[in-house]
Amino acid sequence: YRLLPGSSGGYDHCRNILPVLEAFACGDNNVLERILPHELGLTKNGYPFYIVISNLLMALWYKDDTLLKLAIPAAEKFIGTKKPQWERSGGAFLLSLHKKDVEAVGEHLQDFCTGYMRADISKAMKQLCVPAHGLYSLAEKLIPTELFQQIKMPEHKNFSKGFAKWRNENPLPKLYLY
Repeated sequence: YRLLPGSSGGYDHCRNILPVLEAFACGDNNVLERILPHELGLTKNGYPFYIVISNLLMALWYKDDTLLKLAIPAAEKFIGTKKPQWERSGGAFLLSLHKKDVEAVGEHLQDFCTGYMRADISKAMKQLCVPAHGLYSLAEKLIPTELFQQIKMPEHKNFSKGFAKWRNENPLPKLYLY
């Protein structure tokens, strides 16, 4: 329901990035093409984390070298800022995924989960880091299976290895409203 159209609050299409990651976590593998279609191009207006993650994700998903040439330097710059750890780790995760550096991918996913506990969100939302599960599920779609299997799952209380394993075994779960 978080992806239902509404007021943008001044942001462009980057405003939907966290619900997109949550949808990936739940098995909605076509969400990106519906919410961030290629023809929209790069995002430019919004919270820096949303812009960086949206642009990198779109460039990787659509395998667009033109978008990558613009998204990568912006992401590298963002990672060097003093933004919250989980946000910087999200950008670093996608950059490492692009480089197919599975060891770094696992480390950044761990840092994402750790930093998420300090995010300015409700305690209930912190119990399960759904965006981390979305990133993990996304990795399975973007890199070869033999590399994906080498990614170390986070050792954190807000990351459910059982759920991640179930998602790996059920790449196309039947989706329905709860």
